[in-house]
Amino acid sequence: MIYQSITDKTSLTLKEKGSKFIGVAFPCNSIDSFKSELAEIQLEFPKATHYCYGYRFFGPPVSFRANDDGEPTNSAGIPILGQIQSFNLFDIGIVVVRYYGGTKLGVGGLVQAYKGAAKLVIENSIICHQEPTNVFKISGDFLSISQLLSMLKKQEIKIISHKLVEEAEISIEISESKFPEIKTILNQFNIEVKPE
Repeated sequence: MIYQSITDKTSLTLKEKGSKFIGVAFPCNSIDSFKSELAEIQLEFPKATHYCYGYRFFGPPVSFRANDDGEPTNSAGIPILGQIQSFNLFDIGIVVVRYYGGTKLGVGGLVQAYKGAAKLVIENSIICHQEPTNVFKISGDFLSISQLLSMLKKQEIKIISHKLVEEAEISIEISESKFPEIKTILNQFNIEVKPE
């Protein structure tokens, strides 16, 4: 199954009655990768008053979350997540950073501002099509693995990690549709392949 995501990190600013809302959208596919990006954003904008967000991962299973970060309940995170769902995106996180400008916007105003910042940043992101992938661990002797590394690079297979010692190990990420073709190639080598 093909799904939609975004290719790169994008950020845009929306101003509303003196408050500044900075929408930051980025590709991510796990809570750990989301938290890492959120921490970077907090370091980049250390004096902001709120870091509200929404994320949605393809999974399986599909998972999502919204967070108001101190804003009134459902005035920030849900509008952000709503835009992610409206554009039917997965493996994406959006953080809207707010600098309070001195004028209260009310719940309705906050909903519109957070929704608007999320929509703006999505509209200015490059949307791409993704395919679910699986991670496999490959192990075998050093010579076979060295030849295999060369072949994997030619096939544009994502190599997550590799350890080249006497008994070498490589972790790779392969799309579901490409796996049968790669498995045929892997069978030519004297190596073991197993899901990670």
